[in-house]
Amino acid sequence: MTDYFIPVLFILPLAVWRVANMLADTDQSGLFELLDWLRGMAGVKYADSNVPYWKPGSLAGLVMCVDCSSVWLGMLGVVAFAVAPMLTIFVSLPFALSAVAMLLETWWRNKQ
Repeated sequence: MTDYFIPVLFILPLAVWRVANMLADTDQSGLFELLDWLRGMAGVKYADSNVPYWKPGSLAGLVMCVDCSSVWLGMLGVVAFAVAPMLTIFVSLPFALSAVAMLLETWWRNKQ
C-alpha cells in the first residue's frame, strides 16, 4: 500500500473534485442520464425554467454542493483505498485525468 501512496495523493483529490463537480453541475447529465437520475434519487427537482431546487436539509443539498459532497466523497475514497488500493486507483484514474484535462482547458482559455 505504501508504494501507491504518493500517486494517490494526486489521483484521489482530482477524482473526488471531478465526481463532486459532475454531481453538482446540472448542465451535465452523464452517460444514459445517470447523473440526472442520481440527482433525482437524492431529491433534486427542476422548476419550469429548468432551475434545480430541493427541500432544505435533504440529501439533495449535499449533492448540489461541491464543497459538501467532496468531504464525503473524499472519506469514501480513503476507505476504498484502505480496503482495495489498486482497484481504487483504477477507478479514480479516469476521473483524475478528466479533472486535469478540464483544468488545462480552463488555463488555456484564460491564457488567450
